Amino acid sequence: MPAGSELMLVGHSLGGLTAMNLASDPDLAGEFRVTHVVTLGSPIDNKRPADHTTQVISLVNKHDVIPMLDGRGPASPNDIPDSWVELAWLDESYDYPLSHAPQAYSDSLRGELAHYRDRVNDLIRRYDGEITHNQPYMLRDR
Repeated sequence: MPAGSELMLVGHSLGGLTAMNLASDPDLAGEFRVTHVVTLGSPIDNKRPADHTTQVISLVNKHDVIPMLDGRGPASPNDIPDSWVELAWLDESYDYPLSHAPQAYSDSLRGELAHYRDRVNDLIRRYDGEITHNQPYMLRDR
């Protein structure tokens, strides 16, 4: 990608945490314009993008324990900024790891929470059109 390109970072679980870490990197923010970070089931509440105009969208199944690993709760110092969009719900997948599975998030957003999917799509509308590059990564410990 050429320097100055706009990009959106999207990730589930550790991928979402990695997306926020990348958006928080001043070197990356100096080379590219990170317009959006979209996370699903990720503990990101104590992270902040280097560019304060980056739109952060966090999708959270409240039965999923992973997004809560950042310690967020009633006495948490990690309140999210007013500019962030957090969409949270309780679904039928009560048990971990089912509640954390990408398929559980996908099923919720294709079903009764389609209005959340539509809201996210409205927020990322600038990326509608032809996909010019897509690079999935799988993160794992060795």
